[in-house]
Amino acid sequence: MVEGGMNVRRIFGTAWVCLAGAGLWAAQKLPDDLRRLTPESLGARPAGEIQRQAEEAYRARDYVESARAYAELLRRRPNAPLALYNLSCCYALLGAADKAGLFLEAAFAAGLEDLALPDRDPDFDGVRGAPSFQASLKSARERAAQREPKEGRRIEFPARAMERMTVLEPEGYDPARAYPLVIGLHGAGSSPEEFAPFFGPAFRKAGVLFCTPQGQYPVAVAAERPIGYLWFEAEAGTDRRVPRPASRKLAEEYVTAVLEAVKTTHKVDMDRVYLMGFSQGAFLAYSAGIRGGGAFRGVIPIGGWLTPGDFSPQEISAARASEFLVCHSPQDQGIPMAECETSVEFLRKGGVPVSLFTYEGGHVISPPLVRKITDWISETSRR
Repeated sequence: MVEGGMNVRRIFGTAWVCLAGAGLWAAQKLPDDLRRLTPESLGARPAGEIQRQAEEAYRARDYVESARAYAELLRRRPNAPLALYNLSCCYALLGAADKAGLFLEAAFAAGLEDLALPDRDPDFDGVRGAPSFQASLKSARERAAQREPKEGRRIEFPARAMERMTVLEPEGYDPARAYPLVIGLHGAGSSPEEFAPFFGPAFRKAGVLFCTPQGQYPVAVAAERPIGYLWFEAEAGTDRRVPRPASRKLAEEYVTAVLEAVKTTHKVDMDRVYLMGFSQGAFLAYSAGIRGGGAFRGVIPIGGWLTPGDFSPQEISAARASEFLVCHSPQDQGIPMAECETSVEFLRKGGVPVSLFTYEGGHVISPPLVRKITDWISETSRR
């Protein structure tokens, strides 16, 4: 190779560099990192993977690792307002008031719209009184207020739209026959196309209709998989897993609409309808399942959580007509096992029939989990 007056030759596995015109030779051994280098290894980590790492570390209260992950994400997307805001939260939780203020100011400069969000967010409680943080917050609001008239005010309102779902039919499907139905709710950032293959083959063999609707809120996940979907938008100032009340209500109504839509295209055994969800979908399965008043024969939350204070005694009483199979992995770093146990205990105290199945592997869907759920559906369908 000839580049810029430099000749490079390789002799017996050692790189010899000749500086043309200088008559100098230098022997350099090939380091291990360069020896292992391949074209494939040059690619950066997907942004979605970094985002998940940041969120999981935050939920595990490992704010140092969460901050590092958000910093890595921001090197890929320097002006992402939510990543800047979340990095500010991490610094605040670590007691670094000046850094928290600095990145909060950057978040507003990048387009964060909710001027009152830092006031509601408990992440900033430890630094709220620090002069440096107050100065940054004041500056951020002044800049955001100046920008607002030019860009307009964001207003949200509910509206109906055409949605889509995928329905997998059992082997040997007979349109004249009524079948058990499982409505499967994918996790945050996923889609029906990603979720259905985990359960589809087993459910088809078990003689079950399997419907996988699509979440209502598109979200950018990663360059190689640009769009995923959410079931609800999070309430500002929370741990990012608490849905906004209006968004949650719409999601619950959406589940009901899915059931009604399937009934128009397939014969459904209404005594054997199951609601299943993974992660954020599990939260919605809990919520719609409890508020369904016995509409579902069984409810199957996987790797999810519920908030006990969200439900009235009347709703819990009506939920006793459904049976719950709660599935969780003790290795789950996204949703700790303790939250699952709290959910199960809440249901038991309310007199709701509930079983707990634990499996290995973390925040994933594993083959043993699929077998357990398939067997449980078959068993309860025969009762």
